[in-house]
Amino acid sequence: MVTFDDVAETRASSALEATTTSDANETRRKDDEIERGDDGDVIEPFGEKVRRFARVSRAAVAHHPRVRALGRLVTRKTLDDLPPDASLVMFGVTHWDRETSSGERSNEVGRREWERDWRSRCWMTYRRGFEALGRTKWCTDAGWGCTLRSAQMMLANALSIHSRGRHWRREVHERTRAGSDAQEDILRLFADEVGAPFSIHRVCEKTTEWGAPPGRWFEPSVMCRAFEALVAEHDLGSELTVHVVSGREGEDGGVPTVDEAEVRAKSADVGKALLLFVPVVLGVGRTINARYLSQLRSMMAFKQSVGIVGGRPNSSLYLVGHSDDVFFYLDPHTVQVASSMVTMDFESYYCPTPLHVCGGDLDPTLALGFYCRDGDDVASLLVDIEALARVNATAPALAIRPADDRYKSISPRHAERASPSVPPTDIRDDEFADWTFV
Repeated sequence: MVTFDDVAETRASSALEATTTSDANETRRKDDEIERGDDGDVIEPFGEKVRRFARVSRAAVAHHPRVRALGRLVTRKTLDDLPPDASLVMFGVTHWDRETSSGERSNEVGRREWERDWRSRCWMTYRRGFEALGRTKWCTDAGWGCTLRSAQMMLANALSIHSRGRHWRREVHERTRAGSDAQEDILRLFADEVGAPFSIHRVCEKTTEWGAPPGRWFEPSVMCRAFEALVAEHDLGSELTVHVVSGREGEDGGVPTVDEAEVRAKSADVGKALLLFVPVVLGVGRTINARYLSQLRSMMAFKQSVGIVGGRPNSSLYLVGHSDDVFFYLDPHTVQVASSMVTMDFESYYCPTPLHVCGGDLDPTLALGFYCRDGDDVASLLVDIEALARVNATAPALAIRPADDRYKSISPRHAERASPSVPPTDIRDDEFADWTFV
């Protein structure tokens, strides 16, 4: 029997495919109309040049490191603002919890351990002064590339866990703020040049093929697909597979569903580690539906968690942990000088100040990340997702399609749900929305 959800989902899918096709055709049409000089270089129309210059100039001021520091001083949303007994969770590790921990000293130790964990996480931000992207004149992603940088952070920190283990910590000298083992081998993969396998140039090459050229906002799901393709093309593809969960597979009415057989076939069955990306839309309004916040906190406590590409409306952030009702994040909205694989300022890839955002202020468009080293990790993750879906059977954020009949009795097939397959309306990358204190 065809239900209303089936019809709505079909219409949404058709509209999405039509939009993608239209964007691709428009991109090809514009490529044909591009004016070129005698040397083959692109001649940018004067109007486009003025608009690009104005956007870059505004972004350069709004996201200057000193301006961002002033903003943090005014808003005061840092680790020190939390209660002394606030829980501290990052990437599946609970450093402090008032229900399971006790004693003032334990709380202090937990905070120090959490801060060491924070200082070991890779931080990607806007960059300026790199080689122009493709056949455009864009030499900076300030003002439009926050989702791309957030996705780079998720992949970089997953690779850190893959190569060094979850409990590796970077030793940072308190006086100089410099640290040992800057993870140069990982960070060079993300340098701002064409030769780096996961650079902004390579990402934009992929998105341009799909009708999404540089200079526009990218949805988290597009970034997940781009890095899935780039990892498969790199040598890492022989030991790590990236899998993106679709929200329109099977009979689960748009709830993102992890297909156990498919995931195992790509990872555990062939001896590869797994990086699982799950794009979701948890609500139809400007901010996330509050019923999903507890599920987000639970999933960030899974030992396989590598964070969430999310953030405020129109302003992407990389969520790395939580404390009760707030989420800690690495913020890409700071403009720094571009780096190459030869001349990289590795210290600029680590953020000294932990920041947090209230869960109720999050945008509903997100991408969850999970890293599984082996088959045991995959099995454990599937069990945890299934248990969470059981508890939240009326509105699961994520579901499992089992390889056998083990979970059929608790399938959330008939659950009340939002429509993750339908993108929210009026999406734009307004990078100046949080610049209200000036």
